[in-house]
Amino acid sequence: MGSDWLLIGYCSAQPIIILKRKFPLSGKTKIIYYVRMNIFVLEDDSEVLDVIKLYLEDIKADKHFFLDSHEALEVAEKKKVDLLITDIFMPKMNGLEVISTFREKHPECKIIAISAGGESGGFVKSLVLDEALTQGASCAIKKPFLQADLICEIERLFTL
Repeated sequence: MGSDWLLIGYCSAQPIIILKRKFPLSGKTKIIYYVRMNIFVLEDDSEVLDVIKLYLEDIKADKHFFLDSHEALEVAEKKKVDLLITDIFMPKMNGLEVISTFREKHPECKIIAISAGGESGGFVKSLVLDEALTQGASCAIKKPFLQADLICEIERLFTL
């Protein structure tokens, strides 16, 4: 019996990966397997990180939150990363370097770059977010942003 395997990246308003098998004779589809998504959030400001945690609390996924880029990269060595949300201006390793590193090690990972522009403000924010897209970010969001902005971008990235 032939089958079609479909990979659905975003289903029922939850970012989960579902493999379905479609039976051609009956036309019915059966869910065979699903894997919870791994989301990494990297933000050096603990207050902003707490807000993002609240924004993502309704998403059924394995979420990992980091204040330090080196810690995030270390954990990413051991896990598949489906989505990275990263700030750009951070100490030690900036977000552009993080994006390049993640893109090399996790080529299928979706990346959302976020930035308030550091101490330089709006003009630099736009330039830096443009550079994040050049470095491999899937999309970029200017801070401050609403929960709906973040969720809409996640949904857009994982809708086939």
